[in-house]
Amino acid sequence: MTNPPAPFLSLVSIVRKRTESGDVLRDALSFNHEQLAARGVPHEILLVESTGHGTDPSSVDWVDRIVPNGRDGILTQFAIDPRYDDASPMCATRNGGEFILNNVGIRRARGSFVLCLGPGICLGRRVLDKIGSARIESGVLYRAPRVDVRQDNWRDSQGCDAFEEPRRVIGHFGLADAADFILLDRASFHELRGFAELYTLNGRPMGQELVTRASANGWPTESFGAPVYRAFDASSDTPGWRTVERAPGSRSRVAYLNPDSWGLAAAPERRLGPHRIWLDFDWSAVARLVDFSRVSQMARI
Repeated sequence: MTNPPAPFLSLVSIVRKRTESGDVLRDALSFNHEQLAARGVPHEILLVESTGHGTDPSSVDWVDRIVPNGRDGILTQFAIDPRYDDASPMCATRNGGEFILNNVGIRRARGSFVLCLGPGICLGRRVLDKIGSARIESGVLYRAPRVDVRQDNWRDSQGCDAFEEPRRVIGHFGLADAADFILLDRASFHELRGFAELYTLNGRPMGQELVTRASANGWPTESFGAPVYRAFDASSDTPGWRTVERAPGSRSRVAYLNPDSWGLAAAPERRLGPHRIWLDFDWSAVARLVDFSRVSQMARI
């Protein structure tokens, strides 16, 4: 059996707590898939989660509902053995260190471009149109602001119109919230070795660290000039219903360079189904806990 041709775009999204945000995450991924397909964009979705229930059949059912006919190669879920958290607490997938989950997807993506999208984030019309027309370039790190919107029942919204109604806007996030949207060609992502696999580095968000490191090493950053959206159900009591100001940019110039094993490259893979892969625990996949040679003052890669 031959592998399908490499897609234009690999969309990487992570699962934090499926019990709390499963519907929102699933609906957002379904929305993005439908919109990309409508614009003829060859794409794949890589869903990554750290879970102790990766072999649970109910988890497979949950994934199957994201993309209809997902077994045609569009959707792959990577479930990570939670023992990696205990083995390397400084890059644990809990306590804010979820960027290692993004790296698992980046490392295994096949697309010419890789888009890391925050859980529950929906692509806006102008973002979709720019990707659909292939007006993105290699060697450029793309970002986008985020707009939070209120929906009465947003699952019934089949297009982008509902996200663009001003009366629904409940909050704004600036470009400094880099975890929601980072788009870069796959070769550059690999050269940069993905996100820093530490959940604390001078108190800075690791998404912003990647942006700073990329800029210092010659990758220009460009805003799409158009937002992505996160929807909240109007019937829920959501603490996110507030206006959020632009987050201040980091002035630190410290970089963290991941080892060659970034993204759990050496983790043994066990296929559980047509589009579900379990990453077994292996000490060889765990980076050294202390390695100061990989911390520098924005030294070139």
